[in-house]
Amino acid sequence: EDIALQAVASNNVVCINKDQNLFDSKKKLKVALNESLIHKLPSSQRKYIALNNAILNYYINQSEQCEKICKSIESAWPELRTPVVVLRALNLVKVDKIADAIALLKSFEKGESNRLFVNLCIARFHLLKGDKLEACRVLESLGEEAYKPAIVGALTTLYLGLGDESTALKVFEKKKVSWLFILYTF
Repeated sequence: EDIALQAVASNNVVCINKDQNLFDSKKKLKVALNESLIHKLPSSQRKYIALNNAILNYYINQSEQCEKICKSIESAWPELRTPVVVLRALNLVKVDKIADAIALLKSFEKGESNRLFVNLCIARFHLLKGDKLEACRVLESLGEEAYKPAIVGALTTLYLGLGDESTALKVFEKKKVSWLFILYTF
């Protein structure tokens, strides 16, 4: 019991450290991943220790190990699929495979309940490639989610950045009319 508590505490320190003090995090996670400890923990704690291990490997540039851990998490805990696929995509971006990261997220996004989050990641990766117009297309394709003020603001800013003031104004006006309609229906 005391040993299991040590594993949980070590995992918590890794969470607190985030991308800082990576050497200490690696040592702490080694304690949390100890084979004799891991079986004494409930599945809910094991899955988050595994996820933190994948994230730590991402931070320390262990791309292959990160990918391997992500795949094992996906098969063991399908409920963590969204953060794991996004981590896999970030891992691809880190090794300059942005197009592969976008393809991974697009293939995943189709049946995903976290569609907005995944599409925002896709739009962000298009921006990393310098493709503002494709990022706009992704944001415009969000259906009702495209009416959220943050999305309207992003689209307006992107179109202005492209020098397309008329489309920026149309986006803003179209969304403004939708907001007014929503306000008057209540």
